[in-house]
Amino acid sequence: MRDDETLAFDYLANLHGVDYEDRMEVYYHFYSYKNRQSVAVKVKTDREQSSVPSVMNIWRGADWNERETFDLLGIHFPGHTDLRRILLPDEWVGYPLRKDYVQYDEEV
Repeated sequence: MRDDETLAFDYLANLHGVDYEDRMEVYYHFYSYKNRQSVAVKVKTDREQSSVPSVMNIWRGADWNERETFDLLGIHFPGHTDLRRILLPDEWVGYPLRKDYVQYDEEV
């Protein structure tokens, strides 16, 4: 998508994850400045072993978006060079944007 001259989707505008009861999904929003077109791509993954290959080596802007999606939803991105929490402390238990998230500390 990025290197094909007819497509030329050179900009990753957004990447985010969504939790459904039976699956997880990652949405990518790309833009081609050359063609002035946008496209959205949806990738479904298993809810229990959620994993989608990283696109960080293709679109460098995916770095923090993949980390945020990992941090809040627990979706793993194999191939990401620095996949660690970005918003929550390392000792945080669970992934707060999951539908089945149970608050560890009730006072929070």
